Amino acid sequence: MKRDEWVFILLLVAVCASLVVQCYHPGPGLSERTKVFYDCRIAEISPDVPPLVKQECRKQQEKK
Repeated sequence: MKRDEWVFILLLVAVCASLVVQCYHPGPGLSERTKVFYDCRIAEISPDVPPLVKQECRKQQEKK
C-alpha cells in the first residue's frame, strides 16, 4: 500500500472512533431525576417560567 492509502485509512479509523465515543457519551439515566431551579427574581417577567412556579415565588416573597 502507498503512504497516501495508509494516511486515509488511519484518518478514517480516527473519525469512526471519535463518532463512537461521541455517540456513547453516557448521560443521566432515565431513572435519575433532574432538578430544575427557577430564579424568583425574574419569575414575573420571564415567559419561560410556568404559572405554578410563579405562584410559589409569590408565596415565598410574601413570607419575606
